[in-house]
Amino acid sequence: MKKLILIAIAFVTLQAVAQDTKKEHRNGKKEMMKALSAEEMATIMTKKLTLALDLTKEQQVEVQELMLIQATDRKQKIDERAKMN
Repeated sequence: MKKLILIAIAFVTLQAVAQDTKKEHRNGKKEMMKALSAEEMATIMTKKLTLALDLTKEQQVEVQELMLIQATDRKQKIDERAKMN
């Protein structure tokens, strides 16, 4: 019985440790995205969509324009939140 409880505690501990590393990875990715300019963010997002959807050159240009608008707006909102804090 003691062995069974010990094994259960070990599994719970391993699960908790695994979840903590995932959160740290996400936070690092967020910080990296904050450091990028709006143009860089738009380019990265456009490349991801191009690979996922197999876009033509014309579609890539249109998506790049839309992503640039969104990234610019997102950057402004991030800056506004930073000023408020």
